[in-house]
Amino acid sequence: MVELIPIFMFLAVFAALLAGYPVALTLAGVALLFALGGMAGGTFDGRDLGFLPGRLFGIITNPTLIAVPLFVFMGVMLERSRLAEQLLENMARVFGRLPGGLGVSVELMLKKAKVATQLKRASRLGVRYALVIGDGELETGRGRLMD
Repeated sequence: MVELIPIFMFLAVFAALLAGYPVALTLAGVALLFALGGMAGGTFDGRDLGFLPGRLFGIITNPTLIAVPLFVFMGVMLERSRLAEQLLENMARVFGRLPGGLGVSVELMLKKAKVATQLKRASRLGVRYALVIGDGELETGRGRLMD
Protein backbone atom coordinates (compact mmCIF):
# COMPACT_ATOMS: atom_id res chain seq x y z
CA MET A 1 0.00 0.00 0.00
CA VAL A 2 2.90 2.36 0.76
CA GLU A 3 4.06 2.04 -2.86
CA LEU A 4 0.81 3.65 -4.05
CA ILE A 5 1.15 6.82 -1.95
CA PRO A 6 3.10 8.74 -4.66
CA ILE A 7 0.34 7.96 -7.16
CA PHE A 8 -2.30 9.17 -4.71
CA MET A 9 -0.24 12.32 -4.06
CA PHE A 10 0.03 12.99 -7.78
CA LEU A 11 -3.72 12.54 -8.23
CA ALA A 12 -4.41 14.83 -5.26
CA VAL A 13 -2.16 17.55 -6.71
CA PHE A 14 -3.76 17.13 -10.12
CA ALA A 15 -7.29 17.37 -8.66
CA ALA A 16 -6.42 20.44 -6.57
CA LEU A 17 -4.88 22.20 -9.57
CA LEU A 18 -7.92 21.40 -11.69
CA ALA A 19 -10.10 22.80 -8.88
CA GLY A 20 -8.27 26.11 -9.34
CA TYR A 21 -6.06 26.32 -6.27
CA PRO A 22 -2.70 28.12 -6.70
CA VAL A 23 0.26 25.88 -7.46
CA ALA A 24 2.35 26.86 -4.42
CA LEU A 25 -0.53 26.33 -2.00
CA THR A 26 -1.50 23.07 -3.70
CA LEU A 27 1.99 21.57 -3.48
CA ALA A 28 2.50 22.62 0.13
CA GLY A 29 -1.03 21.70 1.19
CA VAL A 30 -1.03 18.23 -0.36
CA ALA A 31 2.38 17.49 1.14
CA LEU A 32 1.23 18.54 4.62
CA LEU A 33 -2.05 16.63 4.32
CA PHE A 34 -0.21 13.47 3.34
CA ALA A 35 2.27 14.06 6.18
CA LEU A 36 -0.65 14.31 8.63
CA GLY A 37 -2.13 11.15 7.13
CA GLY A 38 1.22 9.42 7.53
CA MET A 39 1.44 10.51 11.16
CA ALA A 40 -2.08 9.22 11.80
CA GLY A 41 -1.20 5.91 10.09
CA GLY A 42 2.11 5.58 11.92
CA THR A 43 4.28 5.61 8.79
CA PHE A 44 5.61 9.17 9.17
CA ASP A 45 7.40 10.67 12.16
CA GLY A 46 6.15 14.17 12.97
CA ARG A 47 9.61 15.18 14.21
CA ASP A 48 10.75 15.16 10.60
CA LEU A 49 8.80 18.39 10.08
CA GLY A 50 11.10 20.18 12.52
CA PHE A 51 13.31 21.39 9.69
CA LEU A 52 10.42 23.34 8.14
CA PRO A 53 10.78 26.70 9.98
CA GLY A 54 14.51 26.93 9.32
CA ARG A 55 14.05 25.95 5.70
CA LEU A 56 11.31 28.54 5.18
CA PHE A 57 13.42 31.25 6.83
CA GLY A 58 16.32 30.35 4.54
CA ILE A 59 14.09 30.65 1.49
CA ILE A 60 12.57 33.93 2.62
CA THR A 61 15.95 35.57 3.28
CA ASN A 62 17.56 34.41 0.02
CA PRO A 63 18.09 37.64 -2.00
CA THR A 64 18.06 35.82 -5.33
CA LEU A 65 14.64 34.33 -4.68
CA ILE A 66 13.33 37.68 -3.47
CA ALA A 67 14.21 39.17 -6.87
CA VAL A 68 12.12 36.66 -8.86
CA PRO A 69 8.66 38.00 -7.91
CA LEU A 70 9.93 41.55 -8.35
CA PHE A 71 11.03 40.82 -11.92
CA VAL A 72 7.69 39.15 -12.64
CA PHE A 73 5.89 42.17 -11.20
CA MET A 74 8.03 44.51 -13.30
CA GLY A 75 7.20 42.57 -16.46
CA VAL A 76 3.49 42.56 -15.72
CA MET A 77 3.51 46.29 -15.00
CA LEU A 78 5.41 47.06 -18.22
CA GLU A 79 2.98 44.94 -20.22
CA ARG A 80 -0.20 46.33 -18.66
CA SER A 81 0.91 49.95 -18.69
CA ARG A 82 2.12 49.56 -22.30
CA LEU A 83 5.15 51.61 -21.29
CA ALA A 84 7.59 49.60 -23.40
CA GLU A 85 5.41 49.96 -26.50
CA GLN A 86 5.04 53.70 -25.93
CA LEU A 87 8.80 54.04 -25.49
CA LEU A 88 9.41 52.18 -28.75
CA GLU A 89 6.84 54.31 -30.60
CA ASN A 90 8.44 57.51 -29.30
CA MET A 91 11.91 56.30 -30.20
CA ALA A 92 10.62 55.45 -33.67
CA ARG A 93 9.33 59.02 -33.98
CA VAL A 94 12.70 60.44 -32.94
CA PHE A 95 14.89 58.08 -34.99
CA GLY A 96 12.35 57.39 -37.73
CA ARG A 97 13.62 60.11 -40.04
CA LEU A 98 17.14 58.65 -39.97
CA PRO A 99 18.06 55.78 -42.28
CA GLY A 100 17.44 52.62 -40.29
CA GLY A 101 15.93 54.61 -37.43
CA LEU A 102 13.19 52.11 -36.66
CA GLY A 103 15.78 49.33 -36.65
CA VAL A 104 17.93 51.28 -34.19
CA SER A 105 14.89 51.77 -31.96
CA VAL A 106 13.98 48.10 -32.04
CA GLU A 107 17.59 47.09 -31.39
CA LEU A 108 17.85 49.37 -28.37
CA MET A 109 14.53 48.20 -26.94
CA LEU A 110 14.91 44.49 -27.53
CA LYS A 111 18.64 44.06 -27.08
CA LYS A 112 18.31 41.55 -24.24
CA ALA A 113 15.03 39.88 -25.27
CA LYS A 114 14.85 36.39 -26.76
CA VAL A 115 14.54 35.98 -30.51
CA ALA A 116 10.96 34.68 -30.36
CA THR A 117 9.91 37.67 -28.25
CA GLN A 118 11.62 40.04 -30.65
CA LEU A 119 9.93 38.52 -33.69
CA LYS A 120 6.48 38.60 -32.05
CA ARG A 121 6.88 42.24 -31.08
CA ALA A 122 8.19 43.14 -34.54
CA SER A 123 5.15 41.41 -36.05
CA ARG A 124 2.82 43.43 -33.81
CA LEU A 125 4.56 46.64 -34.88
CA GLY A 126 4.08 45.77 -38.55
CA VAL A 127 7.73 45.25 -39.41
CA ARG A 128 7.82 43.49 -42.77
CA TYR A 129 11.29 41.95 -42.56
CA ALA A 130 13.64 40.97 -39.75
CA LEU A 131 17.33 40.26 -40.08
CA VAL A 132 18.36 37.57 -37.60
CA ILE A 133 22.08 37.68 -36.79
CA GLY A 134 23.66 35.30 -34.30
CA ASP A 135 27.15 34.09 -33.53
CA GLY A 136 27.19 31.79 -36.57
CA GLU A 137 26.13 34.60 -38.88
CA LEU A 138 28.80 36.88 -37.46
CA GLU A 139 31.49 34.26 -38.07
CA THR A 140 30.43 33.58 -41.66
CA GLY A 141 29.51 37.18 -42.46
CA ARG A 142 26.07 36.12 -43.74
CA GLY A 143 22.65 36.89 -42.27
CA ARG A 144 19.16 35.52 -42.75
CA LEU A 145 16.27 37.77 -43.72
CA MET A 146 12.99 36.56 -42.15
CA ASP A 147 9.64 37.44 -43.73
